[in-house]
Amino acid sequence: MQTPQIVLCAPLDARSQRLTQGFVLVGGISTLPALFLALSGLLRYPVAFYGAVVCAAVAAAFLTFLVLTWAGMPLQLQIDADAVVVVRRWHRQVRIPFSDIEAVTALPVATDMQATRFAFNAGVFGYQGPFVSERYGRFFAYATDREKTVAIARRNAQMLVVSPLLPFAFVGALREALAGKED
Repeated sequence: MQTPQIVLCAPLDARSQRLTQGFVLVGGISTLPALFLALSGLLRYPVAFYGAVVCAAVAAAFLTFLVLTWAGMPLQLQIDADAVVVVRRWHRQVRIPFSDIEAVTALPVATDMQATRFAFNAGVFGYQGPFVSERYGRFFAYATDREKTVAIARRNAQMLVVSPLLPFAFVGALREALAGKED
């Protein structure tokens, strides 16, 4: 059995880092009113108590979103004997069999990912989910850096966009694996 080729995903790009830090900052600030109310001893009054509960609920929503997006962040790509596997932190792996892959290519800078999109996560801990681009149409992304993207065209499914650390080396290795599978 062939050992898988492991390719690391690119680190977060500057835009994604700013969005992640901003989201964490807003989530942290949203906990301050509840903390101040608890420390002041005013929680015995109904208005203060409900205010603290609302602040805690908002902070919990921010924390839940951050944990889920962090858990789904892609870490590495594996080229196995018969499939490409996207390995994520805590979420299950995404497996794309070679039989479903039609083509693979490195994309130029995918800056229009931010222009027209609908996504589960468009920048916090990377770009994960369905996107719509004027240039590329509809696609699904597990990317961390918009400047290091690779498109994997699939049969009967949306194009998949990933961001390996070395995009052209990944494309070459995947094309070589696909050519070896056809022989």
